[in-house]
Amino acid sequence: MAASKKTGYDPNTMQWLEIEAAEARQDPISGEDEYLQNMVRQMQDKLAKIKPRGLAAAAQPQARKPGSTSAADAESPKQRSWCKPTHTSLIRSDELVIVLKPRITMDLHAAFGPGGIGTAVQRLTGSSANAGIFVWPVWDQNIVVLGVKTKILALKLIGDVTLTIGDRQVPFQGHLKSARETCKGVVTITENETSQSLRHKLEWIEGKILYVRKLGTSKVAVVTFKGRRVPRYIHYCSENVPVRYYKKTVPACCRCGRWATDRMRAQTRTIGGAFTAARRWTSPRTAPRSTNINPGTSYAAKTLSPAPQ
Repeated sequence: MAASKKTGYDPNTMQWLEIEAAEARQDPISGEDEYLQNMVRQMQDKLAKIKPRGLAAAAQPQARKPGSTSAADAESPKQRSWCKPTHTSLIRSDELVIVLKPRITMDLHAAFGPGGIGTAVQRLTGSSANAGIFVWPVWDQNIVVLGVKTKILALKLIGDVTLTIGDRQVPFQGHLKSARETCKGVVTITENETSQSLRHKLEWIEGKILYVRKLGTSKVAVVTFKGRRVPRYIHYCSENVPVRYYKKTVPACCRCGRWATDRMRAQTRTIGGAFTAARRWTSPRTAPRSTNINPGTSYAAKTLSPAPQ
């Protein structure tokens, strides 16, 4: 029986490679399983601290003098109501958040129709529409955010998963998203370390380390801490190492695989029959004032243009 192949992105060579399905990880590793247990335990502790509405209302004094106003009724004119952007999903206290990222270059908005991603997730988990799974596709970042309430459903979505689009099998990678009561930092390690070996070599005396993930074959590891304060130092093999702040990566373009943002959109061009991508480095406001350069024109696009005959 021939082994099936899966396509994955190699950050070292910056290319899309095909690997055997037998070599790909099908089940979550023990580190991710332990991280999931910590998130479930932290979610249960948070729900236990929340008082029901009936008890909270009974604890407040009901008697009030005539004509008096409480602090809740008097709103400051400088106070503004905070709201999230429309493309950001609302994370509840009783949900485990999982992010699905495609392992191939594709546009999720074009591939899935209305309700297509939810149907594919239900088919993968074997659940119905009212099983407690909330699917939130984020089109601008080309990812899928899932909210589940049970550990059994979370285990089915973490790791290498496959969603069905018609008669096509699309590979995805599922990651457990940290809760609001966690923070991330970056430390420098040796090249021969792995995520499993770092679990027993990293230690934070003043707090708890929830999860450690090494970034490919680099000398960098991302450490997830419990709480909202990133420590300055942690112990790596009993040695104090500084902790740097973790910066989120920029989402890649769904067409060419290169990084792009709302201001730097990847533009596709065909020059001499070859498919290339030009990135927009300047904006009309930040472009230099010159008569030879049109503001808003990409320098990369100029370098990729064919020479005049």
